[in-house]
Amino acid sequence: ELKMEFRDVFPYRRRFVDEDEAKKNGSDGKIVLVDDEEKTIFVNKTILAMSSPFFQALFFGNFKEKDEESVDLGYVTEVGFLEYVYCMYPTPSRPLAFKRLEGLLILADRFQNDQLMWLIEKFLLEKADMNAEEKRQALMWADTYRMPIVFRRILKNMDAKDLKGLDRLLCSKFEKDNRDLLFNRYADFLEQYAS
Repeated sequence: ELKMEFRDVFPYRRRFVDEDEAKKNGSDGKIVLVDDEEKTIFVNKTILAMSSPFFQALFFGNFKEKDEESVDLGYVTEVGFLEYVYCMYPTPSRPLAFKRLEGLLILADRFQNDQLMWLIEKFLLEKADMNAEEKRQALMWADTYRMPIVFRRILKNMDAKDLKGLDRLLCSKFEKDNRDLLFNRYADFLEQYAS
């Protein structure tokens, strides 16, 4: 299990840095992910707090965790959290990629980060070259993380073969409105084939 520890005032960098280099650059926080060994990510608390009510409360709220040296966040991987941190800065160091979205969606939801959810929605709406498997995965995410515009757009762009690969059990758990849209899309294809 990973744990986050907050240690006072060490500089932030958008990547891992050693303590000496961090002191030269100036920042207001350091997050340590604790597992078998410590992994340090230097952050700007204000930037994380601006996009996440979770971090706003953690760093600046009236909770006992604000003054504690460490706060248990449960399982957060080093790579996943670093990816999350990169996305929160004004110029992300690397663009979003489909293969990294699931981890980001989990953290955005967990840390109540509407800004990151919006970035992911925008990415999915603009990604025109999705293969059938990516469309199915994006449809599932759109339902799970309440992205109705993404759900409608992807469903509209799915053909009969794309729909055929959907897991029926998972689809039965879709929100009612999304199940209705999916049923209507199936009905459209059946009508086309009947003609």
